[in-house]
Amino acid sequence: MSPIVIKKAILLAGGEGTRLHPFTLYTSKHLLPVFDKPMIVYPLTNLILLGVETVYLVINAVHRAQWEALFKSLDLSVDILLIEQERPDGIPQAISLCESYLDGDPFFLALGDNILLGSGLLNRFCSQISDNPGDSIIISYKVSNPRFFGVAELDDNGELIKIVEKPTDIVSNLAIVGLYKFNSDAPSLVRNLKKSARGEYEISDLINQYIAMQKCQMLACNEASDYWLDTGTIESITSATIFLRELNLSGIKVIGNLTKD
Repeated sequence: MSPIVIKKAILLAGGEGTRLHPFTLYTSKHLLPVFDKPMIVYPLTNLILLGVETVYLVINAVHRAQWEALFKSLDLSVDILLIEQERPDGIPQAISLCESYLDGDPFFLALGDNILLGSGLLNRFCSQISDNPGDSIIISYKVSNPRFFGVAELDDNGELIKIVEKPTDIVSNLAIVGLYKFNSDAPSLVRNLKKSARGEYEISDLINQYIAMQKCQMLACNEASDYWLDTGTIESITSATIFLRELNLSGIKVIGNLTKD
């Protein structure tokens, strides 16, 4: 079977980053440093490695000049189109904002504050896409604090039943991480969504529509070699910086160099 080539991606870098005040009073959280690079470089590099040609970067309009300055300094093999978001309304909103650009093509959706590292993780992700071309693909990662995330609920046979957003009662420890593959039906499914009690459109509700249609596959991270770093707080940025620094000191190359000479 020929590999499925996905050329478009939505990368989320909007919002106000209130958990990262005072830094986000003057810049986007996705431009803050994690070890030796801006946070956004990590998910962007993964999209480049996945073969994407165009990235629709959803941003807060007040940070546009900073984003433009960053991309002038990078040697990129992809086109970046800045999509301004007036107000953050949940992850699925980004799909609606980019619908006219997607033109019915399959696409990746990535969160700008999630760092995914793994030996062969992206290759396994691509294989899952090729084996299930008509399905959405999500990735799960075992966590110790599932109440903070959208988590996968499985039946007695280990089959995916639904995604539960920030569960009060623990249904599993499998958090759904911020890299997804969706098909052309995603924008129409987003239009069916209603806001949650949090006042946002939830990505878990979109995924649950795919699950109900039996069109969702979940790839589990390898506990021994894959890493997911959620860098949405001061504490998590600090932890991720220390971790990436140690990998760098050990000689492991985890991220490509996107900076111009």
